[in-house]
Amino acid sequence: MEDKENKNENEKLYSKKELDELKAKLEKEFLEKENLMKEEFQKENQKANMSELEVAKMELEELKSKYQEKENECLTTKQKEEVSSILKEAGLEKDILELVYVPLDMEKTKEKIEILKTYIEKIKKEIFQDCSNTPLPKATKNKEYDPFIEGFDSNRL
Repeated sequence: MEDKENKNENEKLYSKKELDELKAKLEKEFLEKENLMKEEFQKENQKANMSELEVAKMELEELKSKYQEKENECLTTKQKEEVSSILKEAGLEKDILELVYVPLDMEKTKEKIEILKTYIEKIKKEIFQDCSNTPLPKATKNKEYDPFIEGFDSNRL
């Protein structure tokens, strides 16, 4: 009887939604694995019908594509470091890297950085102009008080 109670305590009840999500996840994983196995099977069938030279060429192409992927990955990392330094020099935050970075195209990335930098400078100027157009404090009757020398005191203004 105690075993039955412990078993019921260890069991978790799932809602229909959770079960559907789990089922969809498992089906997706199964289909991915099935597709990988089909691809491998097709490659093996192709190899069986090919000569040694053709198999060697196919393997060479596969190695070239893997090499190119790694090279692109390294280049992307290097470019992101370069873009980070460009952003720092431009006075922009590194957080916007993903906004301006165009993978494997530094010219477009630099164009985006310049556009963003120009836009930020424009916004800064507009904010400064809006702030500088605020009215100045009125002069007081006390001629001896100079707020620029003594510091601004709101009680005296």
